[in-house]
Amino acid sequence: MSLDWTDYFSIVLTLAAGLAASGGVLSVLDQRRRARRANQQALAHEASANEAVSEALKRAAERLTSSMPSSSSADELRKLISLLEARLEAIEDRLPDTETIDKIASVNDAILATKLEEVDRTLTRLEQNQMSTGRVFGLISAFLGVLFALAALIPWIVDRIVTALQ
Repeated sequence: MSLDWTDYFSIVLTLAAGLAASGGVLSVLDQRRRARRANQQALAHEASANEAVSEALKRAAERLTSSMPSSSSADELRKLISLLEARLEAIEDRLPDTETIDKIASVNDAILATKLEEVDRTLTRLEQNQMSTGRVFGLISAFLGVLFALAALIPWIVDRIVTALQ
């Protein structure tokens, strides 16, 4: 039994289709594995962040209980509360006003909106300048046609020049 070129061609096409299908399946499996790994990493990061917050709260509670006066007199508690209020006021004085924060947020929103408009304009311009596949194929075909025509005319032109010179 002999095989002709069509049999070989169908075998090659079958192998190529099998390779393409297995590549697609492997790509999907790899994508799922990567998504699962990213999810696990995000959960681990969240757990470590929760542990850090928990530890910070424990340390703060320990510091607070250690700084509490041993005798719970009302005067000592008032002094401690006034000290904490003074610290809070000092921290609040260092922060900007809420109006300033609102202005900064609105400025950032305006900058972001401007950048998004620029990106939209650029994409629109790129889409307008994009050439279709048929147009590219037509240009390449025309170029190749001219190239082959020149290749066919060159021997004829050389023959005419040689004949004219003799």
